[in-house]
Amino acid sequence: MKRIDSINARPNANGAGKTGFHDNADLSGQDATYLTPSWLNQVQEELCNLLEMNGIALNSGVRDQLYQLLATNDDINALAAATQVKLDQEQTWRTDADNWLQQQINNEQTARINAISQEQTWRENADADLENRKFDKAGGTVAGDALITGGLTVQTSLLLGSFLAAQNGYTPLPNGLILQWGKVSDDFAIYNFPIEFPNAAFALIGQQISGGGSSKVYVEIISKSQFKVFEGSDATAGTKFYWFAIGV
Repeated sequence: MKRIDSINARPNANGAGKTGFHDNADLSGQDATYLTPSWLNQVQEELCNLLEMNGIALNSGVRDQLYQLLATNDDINALAAATQVKLDQEQTWRTDADNWLQQQINNEQTARINAISQEQTWRENADADLENRKFDKAGGTVAGDALITGGLTVQTSLLLGSFLAAQNGYTPLPNGLILQWGKVSDDFAIYNFPIEFPNAAFALIGQQISGGGSSKVYVEIISKSQFKVFEGSDATAGTKFYWFAIGV
């Protein structure tokens, strides 16, 4: 498209830089604006192309083709349909985005709840572990006073190792004492303790359990590993008695 450009076209007739038609009556000796074949052909092709490019063949017997083209609802409907497609698509995208955002919010909330729960579990486990290990020591000495307000469970291997639960046996205690016991039958003899006391035998007692007479039992510690037994003179041979010793 172009504006009239003949030699006597009126400059700025339609605004600054916009030439136009004018009768030029105000200009002495000036003809009205000339119509040039070039400009008319330009206008003709602009109008014809408007029809032909929309698939409408030119028809010289019809004088309202442009009206029919411009006044039809097909383009409007097509534009409206295309616009609706875009709106629907935008709505779908918006809905998808909202759903995704909500899912992320839900995931974050779930992760937060799980983290709080896990943190609480770890804290409880740590507190329990700390409580369990409060007096957990591999040897050594706990200095100072200790106040125990609840029950006390002591787990120990008795430090001194094995024990013997038998007629003649022994057992060590956590405080270092060793208990030994047995049963013998003789009026005079020297016996070995089931095990030797590592440091010393503190005490030894005897108790008659069978035999004749009213004899008394006498026991004497000889060493860390042996003791001596004898009875009164009126004892019957084979008198049996128990003995019990304490040492470290």
